[in-house]
Amino acid sequence: MCDQFVGTWKLLTSENFEDYMKELGVGFATRKMAGVAKPNVTISINGDVITIKTESTFKNTEVSFKLGEEFDETTADDRKTKNVITLDNGVLTQVQKWDGKETIIKRRVADGNLVVKRFWGVLVYTKLNMNQECAWAAKGVGLATRKLGGLSKPDVIISMKGDIVTIRTESTFKNTTISFKLGQQFDETTADDRKVKSVVTLEKGSLVQVQKWNGKETTIKRRLVDGKMVVECAMKGVVCTRVYERV
Repeated sequence: MCDQFVGTWKLLTSENFEDYMKELGVGFATRKMAGVAKPNVTISINGDVITIKTESTFKNTEVSFKLGEEFDETTADDRKTKNVITLDNGVLTQVQKWDGKETIIKRRVADGNLVVKRFWGVLVYTKLNMNQECAWAAKGVGLATRKLGGLSKPDVIISMKGDIVTIRTESTFKNTTISFKLGQQFDETTADDRKVKSVVTLEKGSLVQVQKWNGKETTIKRRLVDGKMVVECAMKGVVCTRVYERV
């Protein structure tokens, strides 16, 4: 009944997080450190026990619980809380209490993304997380390959020689290199071993790659935002976003 939540989720967007933490009484330094963290959230189920693990450069936390049963949680900002989580109309609703205070956290899956809303009085804080495995699953990538690919932290090297663009991806999972001319079709064997036909074009500052194989099609967009490279992979309405910084 909670299977839709299972997987590893990567943070995409965050709204009102610092204001929310401030209302909780979280100190300035902790708010700043937590605000720049980009956590991954892994949700798993073993029998009737649900585990939510949050990993980031700020702090790692893990809670395990049964629906409807109270449990203790020490939050990432070190609050000692009492919690109860229930499943209401497809939404995991967590009521968190400490020192006479109370906040509500609601988690739901919408359009393949994990949406987390935290309520404090009239203040609402929203996080949008993308399930990285969903994009690969939509492409037909096998479970073992999805798991290995999801753990890798690739480096991407882009170079140009004349009118030929080369993109090299290096990771502990697999290294790949493609070279192409804009607007011209080329063959590519992807890191997950799909044999594809690709065309890359430059549209409004974005490198847009259309990848086709076995009657399927995915689009990969690469663009620069605030000095970082943002890569969006879209497949059947599922969008996986990865952000790279220049080294």
